[in-house]
Amino acid sequence: MVNLYKQKTQTHSKEDKTVDIIQMSKKEVNQITIFEKLKRKEISQIEASRLLRLSTRQIRRKQKKYLKEGSIGLIHKGRGRASNRKTPEKKRSKIVNLYKVKYSDFGPTFASEKLRENHSIEINPETLRIILIEEKLWRIKRKRSKHYKWRPRKEHFGEMTQLDGSYHDWFEGRNEKCCLLAYVDDATSRVWCKFAKRESCESIFMATKEYCLQHGKPLSFYADRGSVFKVNLNNPDEKLKTQFERGLEELDIKVIHARSPQAKGRVERFYKTVQDRLVKEMRLRNISNIKDANNFLEKEFIYKHNKKYAKDPLNKNSFFRETSSGELEKALCLKEQRTLRNDFTIRYKNKILQLTKQQKTPLFPKDKILIFEHLEEKLELYIRKTKLFFEYVSQETIKNKNTYRKENHVKERKVWVPPKNHPWRKSNSLFFR
Repeated sequence: MVNLYKQKTQTHSKEDKTVDIIQMSKKEVNQITIFEKLKRKEISQIEASRLLRLSTRQIRRKQKKYLKEGSIGLIHKGRGRASNRKTPEKKRSKIVNLYKVKYSDFGPTFASEKLRENHSIEINPETLRIILIEEKLWRIKRKRSKHYKWRPRKEHFGEMTQLDGSYHDWFEGRNEKCCLLAYVDDATSRVWCKFAKRESCESIFMATKEYCLQHGKPLSFYADRGSVFKVNLNNPDEKLKTQFERGLEELDIKVIHARSPQAKGRVERFYKTVQDRLVKEMRLRNISNIKDANNFLEKEFIYKHNKKYAKDPLNKNSFFRETSSGELEKALCLKEQRTLRNDFTIRYKNKILQLTKQQKTPLFPKDKILIFEHLEEKLELYIRKTKLFFEYVSQETIKNKNTYRKENHVKERKVWVPPKNHPWRKSNSLFFR
């Protein structure tokens, strides 16, 4: 701003002078020269409009004020006055108080949504941001630019689904930490998610089964290189496969492994959003366990999130394929191989399984038996694609068998002493006197 001094009045005393200070912007000071030339008719109104980048209508309006009031006429009349669109002080103080009490850790965008939903207060997120910065309740965050190679979205819904799990204090200390498993479609950013105790193979199998029953089988899953998704040690040829890779291969779903978090950016950005918003939504509803959290996700949160953030695919044809519960149950289970013992038993996870006498196929000791452990902890045994019949051996039977062995087969060792008439004593009589 530039200060211009103008002598207002002069009294009879030469020492007493009254001076007004006029504040003008640099832009307005530069306009004085142009309007002086316009006053002397050295330039036309069209030329003045080009020099000042204003319309001829604005030039005429400003010229009238300049001829009438001088340089003061060029000053904007709204300077020093409150804006007509300024937020009323009563509304502003109410918003600040609500933010301090209920939404102190909410971002301006999320806080403006909650003020509209819960308190019927309409305020633009950027206006709220300015208010919070002025009240020193929010800091300006500087974004550092990073360079990554951009990968375009897939064209079809169901062409690729990004899958990941996130451990976080979702209940803010009201319960133990747990994992949120998220499935994000690459073409549309549509989300499906579910809470689990941990990112284990069983929990991922259960979530994948629900996802496929609801949407269908996608062409591929895009996951990281965690131990559940990939065998990383001693696997240079990548011949060894995890249970997850084996199960999806049976379902004809390709598994693609990302080499960096940025590669699966859609699911990473989703976690950045929900670690802020979902945590606070559950706090407002006093949700503090996995069961209630999953109900909230299914009935409300997923629908609202997809309605707000999901996009239309470039191609409307869906690549999701139909599947059945039986097909998913057969593939998405733990499968391990065991050797049949001489007594026709198999040991699996500290359990003994006794094969019955009557079977659909002949069995021999040392045969390789395939064990299917389903998500409901139900076991099935197969050999050459034939299902086998078996029984569980109770723990009491195992204890009785071990006790019998100890009593009958393990005896105390006694030191043998030769009798007096033994040949050793006769030949070596000197040593046994």
